[in-house]
Amino acid sequence: MTTRPKLSLPTSKKTTPVRLPVLTEALKSSAGASSPRAPDIGRSEEKGNPPRERNIGASIATLRMRKLLVKLWPKCFRGFKKPKQPLQLGIHLLVLEALETDGRLFPQVIMNAIADYVSGPSYLKSQIEGAARIDLNGEAAGAVTAEEAQYAKEQLAKRGVRS
Repeated sequence: MTTRPKLSLPTSKKTTPVRLPVLTEALKSSAGASSPRAPDIGRSEEKGNPPRERNIGASIATLRMRKLLVKLWPKCFRGFKKPKQPLQLGIHLLVLEALETDGRLFPQVIMNAIADYVSGPSYLKSQIEGAARIDLNGEAAGAVTAEEAQYAKEQLAKRGVRS
């Protein structure tokens, strides 16, 4: 079993920060006008019942952030059930920089959304040696190495997914 490859972050062009009014409008449209709030089922009043491991509210926030990423950068992020392309190494830093806010979006939600995106089988299947990586604008920004492709194959095999 190989270990996860060490990543060196490439230098790239500056991205234009997305300002708060644009984000607020995008969030409203992706969430729906009257989206119901998820019930708090993570805690139990009764003694002896441990809290559930999965936080439904966090999952909803992650899914909404993924939809927002697709909406803001359609050339980079693809929707659910659509074929993915390898992303530029360190793209999470570019997204965090571009989504500079006054604290209304938590960086951890952004990171969780990107982690969810790159850990899916569709994304892992795109990790083929020599495949072009893309930046936020959909332009080539490096290539997948043999070590990265092998790691992706191992992750798929662990999950029992055919590559």
